[in-house]
Amino acid sequence: MEKVEIGIVGGGLSGLSLAILLARQGRSVVLWEKHRYPFHRVCGEYISNESLPFLKSLLPRFRWEEMPHINTLLLSAPSGKMLTESLDLGGFGVSRFLLDSELAAEAICSGVQLFQNCPVHDFREIPEGFIVVAGGQEWQCQNLFLSFGKNRGPGEAPRKHGNGRQFVGVKYHIRYPHKPGEIQLHNFRNGYCGMSRIEDGLSCLCYLVDASELRSFGNDFRTMEAGLLCRNPHLRRIFEDADFLWERPKTISGIRFGEFGAMQGKAILLGDAAGSIPPLCGNGMSMALHAAKNLAADFSVEMHAQVNQSRNYRKFRKQQFGRRMMAGSLIQRFFGKEVISELALQFLEYSPGLRKILVRSTHGSVF
Repeated sequence: MEKVEIGIVGGGLSGLSLAILLARQGRSVVLWEKHRYPFHRVCGEYISNESLPFLKSLLPRFRWEEMPHINTLLLSAPSGKMLTESLDLGGFGVSRFLLDSELAAEAICSGVQLFQNCPVHDFREIPEGFIVVAGGQEWQCQNLFLSFGKNRGPGEAPRKHGNGRQFVGVKYHIRYPHKPGEIQLHNFRNGYCGMSRIEDGLSCLCYLVDASELRSFGNDFRTMEAGLLCRNPHLRRIFEDADFLWERPKTISGIRFGEFGAMQGKAILLGDAAGSIPPLCGNGMSMALHAAKNLAADFSVEMHAQVNQSRNYRKFRKQQFGRRMMAGSLIQRFFGKEVISELALQFLEYSPGLRKILVRSTHGSVF
């Protein structure tokens, strides 16, 4: 049995960032990822500029200047009624296919033992820390961080949250002639679709829809897109005119939103494993990155003081993300509701101050 100081389950943004930072502190780190890089993840690929200085510190040689800068939000109601608003802080577009693989390479260079195609089957707590079972091998870790994303993780009980409403996420990469500095959010019944530019002139098209809608269309995505999404004229133009680069979309089911907690036993949760923020609040990726930075800094100070570390982490999540989670949940209630979203856009059209407040509520401070 190999012994390491730190084990991390899941190699998304939070897991990889934390692994890099802790390895740079000189600690022994092992990270298990069930896929092999590079690969696509279902998510919008807009990241708030609040994260840019931190990401530059992680990947100083990455071609950040080539990534499209995004500074305008375009909203549409199901009828096609449209509203635009500037994004004061703004953000940039980059695919997870590219960004995650760059972070994985940096993790390896930093000394992280990175195991790909290696799902974690289970873990258990012991007096000395944790035993992790992965890839037919057992590992002993003093500290364990769980960053397994939106799906149920190893050793976790089924989640119950909110009203039990579940969503399906669908993502494409496309070529479509829209303004590169613009992120678009289009409403349709029981769902919404975002589009923003990423690297190499491509765009990410990603939508969320209530699982009941997909079932009503016989679980056929193409039929649902034609019969539901394309009732919004902006989405109809996109689906008719865009060049879809994948034969099939990347999908994920059973998505729930809300704060799930900072801990699973004595293991620390981060990223979507700790709480999945509605995409309309944007920047779930920025929250994951910020949490990783905070945990690494706190770990260097606390020196394995598990009780203090978990208490500090809970406090951090509440202070930094509490309002954003609340704002995201509130905004989500208006999206996907045909009549309400129409009325909301009409009201916001004549309320520039409120538009600014809503935009600010979806972006944090630079960290």
